Amino acid sequence: VWSCCACYCIFHMPCIQKWAKDSIFLVSSLTDDDFEKKDYPWPCPKCRYEYKRSQTPARYNCYCGKVEDPPLDPWLVPHSCGQVCETEFKPSCGHKCLLLCHPGPCPPCPKMVTTTCFCKKAKPIPRRCSAKDWSCQQSCGRMLLCGQHKCENPCHKGIF
Repeated sequence: VWSCCACYCIFHMPCIQKWAKDSIFLVSSLTDDDFEKKDYPWPCPKCRYEYKRSQTPARYNCYCGKVEDPPLDPWLVPHSCGQVCETEFKPSCGHKCLLLCHPGPCPPCPKMVTTTCFCKKAKPIPRRCSAKDWSCQQSCGRMLLCGQHKCENPCHKGIF
């Protein structure tokens, strides 16, 4: 199988290879005579995320991409290698997914970090890395760009 990096939809390898080949041929036949020389894109059948011709899948890999032709194991998720995923979280926070090789997106980062609010008035508290930005809801009080007034909005992210 192959899965789209945008929508994570899973397709049989021969099916997606045929789809990519047919899509590239259709686009090239409508636009140009130099079919073999250009890197025409092909879309995911479900979400239409575009891949380059060179990204057409040629090998069957597990979900995390570490193992080619993962062996069938009745105790694992089908098409999984059973190793730790180790994909970097999105948005990037410096931590990696610790789940076993899995289909679909990685969950939000579960690591605990100690962080303070946007205005830095509250004491730092432990929060999940994926939700480390927070507001204490106190009045911001920072000087505005005019240099004469202070921000009266509740604690917030951004420039002042």
